[in-house]
Amino acid sequence: ALLRAEQPDVGDAVTLAMSDDLQVDADGQRMQQALLNLIRNALEACKETTTAPRITVSGAMRDRGTEIRVCDNGPGIAAGNLARVFDPFFTTKPVGKGSGLGLFVVHEIVAEHGGRVSITRGPEGGACVTVWIPAEDNT
Repeated sequence: ALLRAEQPDVGDAVTLAMSDDLQVDADGQRMQQALLNLIRNALEACKETTTAPRITVSGAMRDRGTEIRVCDNGPGIAAGNLARVFDPFFTTKPVGKGSGLGLFVVHEIVAEHGGRVSITRGPEGGACVTVWIPAEDNT
């Protein structure tokens, strides 16, 4: 709903595929901010191609934690840029079109929760960002 409020033309571009047992031990507002940043980035990336945008947000319990993936069918990230995408103010967009803070903020939010974030080439091309947050330790 938040995404549609700010980008009403999103249509059917975003598909959710969440596991029924999905649980995240995290600050809800901060994680929402991180996920919205990832989806916004994916939508922006998809504008660089001629195909209809397709973004999949999936989540499952994995490796004693929660794994959330945001994958798109955009152009992907050049191999030479992968090591820098989480750096503050790094952007591949033209001057004035991006702050270079979106993925940095995602990285910081995930780190606050003891998790990790990585980015790879997606299964259909494009980019796939994986966020992993450890499960609450009840021992």
